[in-house]
Amino acid sequence: MQLARAIERYEFPRPIALGANTLAWNLEEVENWLKSRPRRSPKTGATNAQSAAFLTEAV
Repeated sequence: MQLARAIERYEFPRPIALGANTLAWNLEEVENWLKSRPRRSPKTGATNAQSAAFLTEAV
């Protein structure tokens, strides 16, 4: 149900109905959605922006 709520709130790409019980998503839209999500560094838990800021300050 989390996916359904995200779709309703326009937080995730809308699916394309292929049949009565079959949905599909446009791969490009899903990849763009993934790229827009904040990512965490495995070791520090920092987002990419935070990691980049830390690296530039440390230099």
